[in-house]
Amino acid sequence: MNQLPNNQNPYNPYYSTRAVVRNTIPKKNANMAVLSLVMGIFSLVCFWVLLINLILGITGLILGIVCLAGKYPQQTMGIIGLVLSAVGLVISIGVTCLYILAVI
Repeated sequence: MNQLPNNQNPYNPYYSTRAVVRNTIPKKNANMAVLSLVMGIFSLVCFWVLLINLILGITGLILGIVCLAGKYPQQTMGIIGLVLSAVGLVISIGVTCLYILAVI
C-alpha cells in the first residue's frame, strides 16, 4: 500500500503540517547610496537651476549621511554621492549669489 509521510494529508498533497519559517528581518539594500549618488550627479549637472539644485544638493547630502550612519552596504557609493552633493551644493550657492549680484 502507498504510504505517505507523517506530515502530509492524503486528500491534499500540497498541504503540510510543517511550520514554514521565513526571514522577516528586512535586508539593508543600497537604495540610499544610489539615490545619494544620483542626487549628487544631478546637482552637479543642473548647477545653473536656482531652486532645484539646492533641493537636490541638500537631499543628496541627507541621503549620504543616512547611508553612512546606518551602515548600509555600498558605503563607497554613499561617500561619492555625499561628496558630489556637497560640491554641487557649494557651486549652486555660488551661482545663486552671482545671480543675486547680477540682478542688483
